[in-house]
Amino acid sequence: MSLFGDSGLGGALPEQQMYRRAQAPRGRARVAGGLADEGLADLLDCERATHGPVASVVLLGRTDAALALSARGERAEAHRLAADDRAEHVQVG
Repeated sequence: MSLFGDSGLGGALPEQQMYRRAQAPRGRARVAGGLADEGLADLLDCERATHGPVASVVLLGRTDAALALSARGERAEAHRLAADDRAEHVQVG
């Protein structure tokens, strides 16, 4: 986690698409490192800010957020995100 902090990417990130490329991996790293709430917040924020199916495919934040939600027992929301993700991947082909 210090890698993100040392790079100036440890706190709130600007609302620019280029920062989503750091936020999604940071979210995955936080979840893997036991910071589930912080990681899930990053992943869901990426989902909120993602524009269109191509960005979703690149970031993969929605899939990881669904897995984190499922692990927390929030199965309905996890299922919704996974279904949305699948639908967009089918459209992209």
